[in-house]
Amino acid sequence: MTIFRIQGCVVRESTINPFHIACLLAFPALIFATLPASGGEVRHWAFQQLLPAALPEAGHQEWVQNDLDRFSLAHSEGEAIASIPRAERRTLIRRAYFDLIGLPPAPAEVEAFLNDQSSDSWAKVIDHLLASPHYGERWGRHWLDLARYGDSNGGDENHAYPFAWRYRNWVINAFNRDLPYDQFVREQLSGDLIDSAQTESVAATGFLAIGTKILAEKDPIKKRADIVDEQIDTMGRVFLA
Repeated sequence: MTIFRIQGCVVRESTINPFHIACLLAFPALIFATLPASGGEVRHWAFQQLLPAALPEAGHQEWVQNDLDRFSLAHSEGEAIASIPRAERRTLIRRAYFDLIGLPPAPAEVEAFLNDQSSDSWAKVIDHLLASPHYGERWGRHWLDLARYGDSNGGDENHAYPFAWRYRNWVINAFNRDLPYDQFVREQLSGDLIDSAQTESVAATGFLAIGTKILAEKDPIKKRADIVDEQIDTMGRVFLA
């Protein structure tokens, strides 16, 4: 019996397919090849230290409302892209409503904004929309698309997920509560395991439970492997893509 030692792990030849042994032998090289470069080599931007960026010069200073505008305007000017005229207030409030909550403003809300000449009138509109429950309904949809949300598994038999709505509502409420992103991710991946687990955080693990699951598979080992494969694929697409 041949015994292989791979990075400190002992593998007996009789217990593993030769092809798998070749894969294991190649695995350390693959890991080292994907590590960030060291020394004087050019490093990928994702592994570089964050540094303050110098604010670019912009020609039309009247368009600049904040530092982000400087970057956007400088890029547009560098590409010879002309800026569109400033939107009138009636158009502006409609854009804000459709962008943030997906619904048009009521006539009374439009008139109130048009008649409000205070310096923070625009900020008040934005704060009002961010505090609306419709904000989470509108923007939570984008995350639910990434999370492949559905009320059924989408397979050949299309079994219903009777409690999928609990995960949907958790996402909506997370947006409305302005849940920090790190906690948002942590609860979806391990909401039932964290020390402060609550009913809401357990519902967050619906991220792993929903999606296309071939539940008619007869082989329990293959079914489990397929489910885990689908979960890993989703996590890679959502968090790494």
